Amino acid sequence: MIYVDDPEVGPNRLTTQPRFNAHFQDDYYLDCTDEYSRFGSDEGVDVLVMFEDAIRKDRNIDFLVGAYDIVSGWMERDVSSPDDWATYEYGFDCDVAVMSSAFTSIKLTGHLDAALQEQGVSALDRLIQQVESEDRPRFESMSLQLNSFPTSI
Repeated sequence: MIYVDDPEVGPNRLTTQPRFNAHFQDDYYLDCTDEYSRFGSDEGVDVLVMFEDAIRKDRNIDFLVGAYDIVSGWMERDVSSPDDWATYEYGFDCDVAVMSSAFTSIKLTGHLDAALQEQGVSALDRLIQQVESEDRPRFESMSLQLNSFPTSI
């Protein structure tokens, strides 16, 4: 079963896959008002909405390919790895897109591909180095929790 949000309400526990709810219990995971929540930043909510629209049409989405497609669109060039945006002015936003894609995959489907998990954790680890020191514990917690989510076989 696929779980998508009501656009008038936004992300909430009732429209979120139960495996996501069980694993990511902190309220900030679904907070739309916190810039550092998964779906609170402009980039994070854009990723969520894009995937919600796409999954309504095709339930067999590769979220990692989709994340790279989103970043490619922003950069107006092909992207195949984080090295492609390492020196890009908006590299932070690109990492947010990849990390948010991992959380979106779980939120919508309850599944996480191992490659997307690896890229999502790597994106979080790069973000940890860029955020203010008071925000690092939350990003570190998100990295640990994403890394411990059981991947799909």
